[in-house]
Amino acid sequence: LCSCYSNEKMKLDLSHLDRRVYTPHETPLEPMPKLSAALGGRVNLWIKRDDQLGLTGGGNKTRKLEYSMADALKQGADTIVTCGAVQSNHC
Repeated sequence: LCSCYSNEKMKLDLSHLDRRVYTPHETPLEPMPKLSAALGGRVNLWIKRDDQLGLTGGGNKTRKLEYSMADALKQGADTIVTCGAVQSNHC
């Protein structure tokens, strides 16, 4: 595992990164035991429930922007362009 992960609840430590808070609420990580079993039981899948943030555009996009915007502003950017992967509606 990456050294950014702690063993406690597999939590990714991003505290060393600058962040602008647009999503003040934490959302749960939930196990996916049926899908894990359907894949042979050799993986333990979990899902991050950012759909529970209540944001129309989707939580994962906003969470990404919290760190991207903080970094861009720290560097003095006056124009910011972001995009998602090919299948994303973040364009």
